[in-house]
Amino acid sequence: MTKTTLLAACVAATLFTLPSIATAQSSIGVKGASFSFAGVQFDGSDASFEGEALLDVAITQYHGFQGELSFADTDAGLIGRVGGHLYLEPGAGRKYGFFATYADLDNASVSYLQAGIEGMWSLGERAAFEARAGAGMGTGDLDYIFAGAGVHYALSDTVALSAGVDVAEFDEAGFSAIGFNTHVGIEYDMPSSPIVIFGEVRQDALTGSDGGPSQTSAVLGLRIRLGNSGGISPNTRPFRSSDPVAQLVRRGHF
Repeated sequence: MTKTTLLAACVAATLFTLPSIATAQSSIGVKGASFSFAGVQFDGSDASFEGEALLDVAITQYHGFQGELSFADTDAGLIGRVGGHLYLEPGAGRKYGFFATYADLDNASVSYLQAGIEGMWSLGERAAFEARAGAGMGTGDLDYIFAGAGVHYALSDTVALSAGVDVAEFDEAGFSAIGFNTHVGIEYDMPSSPIVIFGEVRQDALTGSDGGPSQTSAVLGLRIRLGNSGGISPNTRPFRSSDPVAQLVRRGHF
């Protein structure tokens, strides 16, 4: 998967979904979408970038599908990811389902697939909680299990905070470690506009016999929301995907 191919796919997804989302609820069930682009600064590294396109489609009154296409630039190459979330939304303030993600490293024979279960629940009018758990496998006989959780809290109608952690266990004959990915973020939803400005501080840690020093990064980006997407409510907020293997790629373990 080359950078040109991935960027072209993001543009094509945008052009395809814009006409449908303009009506907020189309005949094919499109509920909303979002497109984001961000700059990332790691400790001791040059600035990089990442992007994501999400599409939320109502299949029935109670079932939906969240599709996603994303990429993250690293010193080892561009990681491209495609994934989907098939979920049940039984009522206001909660949804849960299954997810699967496939990732590929540009210009290298590195790929991995992960799948699992997830859920999101309201904690009152201003807060929500989400959790996920799954397993993955990839190039070089890599296999792992992981779990994560996060909270989101609205300070006001325009400002929201979020925080979360994901933990993964890698246990192979040639590699053994436990990975941690934590993040704390803030987003500002511009009034009367589809634009959201967001920032995050992330930390990746790897402990165990094949561990390494922690890596901290700062993220600043812009998101465009279309239709009924975003906010704090689980009925409109998209699931957050995790990528436990990304830090292994950045550390040169592949």
